[in-house]
Amino acid sequence: MNGKLHFCTKKIIAFVLLVILLCSFIGFIPMRRTALAESIVSSSDEAAIKGLLLQLTENEGYDMDGFKYEPFDVYYPDETWAGCDIEFSIEDTVGYGIFFKVNGMMTMVEISFDSHSPYFGKEGMYIYPKLDTYYIKTTEGYFDAKTDELLIDYDPSNYVRARVNKTDSEDVTKHYDYYFGGFSSYEIPHFYSYSNYTEEENVCANVAGTIMLNFWNKVNNNGIVNERNLDYQGNFTDEAATNYEKAFYTYMKTGTFGTTPKNCAEGFKKFVTDWGHNCDIINLSDSTYENSIGWLKKNVPFFVTAKNYYFTSGNSKYLEDVSLPQTGRDPQILKIEYSYYEGLSQTHCFVTIGYGYYYLTNIINNTTINKYNINFYKILDGWGQMRYFNIADSETIAVYGIKVSM
Repeated sequence: MNGKLHFCTKKIIAFVLLVILLCSFIGFIPMRRTALAESIVSSSDEAAIKGLLLQLTENEGYDMDGFKYEPFDVYYPDETWAGCDIEFSIEDTVGYGIFFKVNGMMTMVEISFDSHSPYFGKEGMYIYPKLDTYYIKTTEGYFDAKTDELLIDYDPSNYVRARVNKTDSEDVTKHYDYYFGGFSSYEIPHFYSYSNYTEEENVCANVAGTIMLNFWNKVNNNGIVNERNLDYQGNFTDEAATNYEKAFYTYMKTGTFGTTPKNCAEGFKKFVTDWGHNCDIINLSDSTYENSIGWLKKNVPFFVTAKNYYFTSGNSKYLEDVSLPQTGRDPQILKIEYSYYEGLSQTHCFVTIGYGYYYLTNIINNTTINKYNINFYKILDGWGQMRYFNIADSETIAVYGIKVSM
């Protein structure tokens, strides 16, 4: 009996060594089952993450030999498990990817080939309240992983947890009090909307790229790409648009779970420069609204990526058509209907083609005069007609102005 047990043990050891050798050959450090929530991360989850990382690293031009990675648990602000932080190394660089399990799938939230994540090498519970925000819980409290500063006023309830089962929008009506008010807007001419004509999913950035390309090609009299398949107004036909969407799928490094705002903008620039033209990217992510609409007045459109966002319902002139009665003496209520999209799974990329804003004056207790604006971008995103994007109530992740010249 002992001899048989010893023989089986040797076979098991040999098998384990063989598996380790094979894993080393293909360049992976297997996912540590102790690092992740074993009951939640399945073998198919691991396969999806590995496949996407391989695809992205190949797109970045790296050799797969020596590619290694290790995962760590990441949690929502309410401290329920959300997904994992994948720390990897390849050739002479390091990087990371944040993955959440959304609607039963491991979904890429962000990825970088420039550095480890702010979590790297730090002890505690990794908390990811929103994009580009990294907190750590320890026995001493909550800390900002970027700065290591103690979060004095941290309140988990201030952050909305992604709804893992939410797949569509919610109808919302917001009310705004006023006595006096008006509306101002501007729209860059020559824009035309397209939809997803490919068989791929999560290609909003590729559709946005096609909308952006059609605009710059049209205002330059088809001088950007010299496309033969144009309609009578000078826009790409659906056939041509399909080809550009497929091209941007590669240029923007789009994968099963979409792409990043940076890859969207830089992929568009590379496409234009490959055609022999100049493309400037203007980072407006931290810009004021006044500065941003200044660029729109110069006919410079934007790529915008957002989550937890409010789009106006109704037709393309919805805000302009909203009645704004006022006597100057009586309080009034402005009602605006929205479609609200919540959660990381609803992160969306679109093109800003103009702006609109209400300027309102409210009188509180007959004494205090409160003047305020409700600011919007006019947007196209492949979902049909133009709509308005509510800026203040939505979470804008990145804004990149695009200027093309021949």
